[in-house]
Amino acid sequence: MAIINQGQVLLTGEPLEAIRSLDGRVWKKVVSKDELPDVQLRLTMLSTRLVGGRPVVHVLSDTQPEPGFEQVAAGLEDVYFGQLTRHRASLAA
Repeated sequence: MAIINQGQVLLTGEPLEAIRSLDGRVWKKVVSKDELPDVQLRLTMLSTRLVGGRPVVHVLSDTQPEPGFEQVAAGLEDVYFGQLTRHRASLAA
């Protein structure tokens, strides 16, 4: 597997290995639409999707980021968005 962004290779390797690298570090919470921008500023956001009209966010953190977040099993989507997030952060630095 490879993750490529704008022609740059961000990650290569086995999918299960990439998923395991995030074990215990992906957290989920249902937030209100009003809370979403603040959560995006405070935490390392991996993804967000609407479920029943409410945003469900996945964030990356070594420990529970805030009350109300529950740990979830990482998936390839989390790996992908985690790599994009790291890449953007390295460009901004």
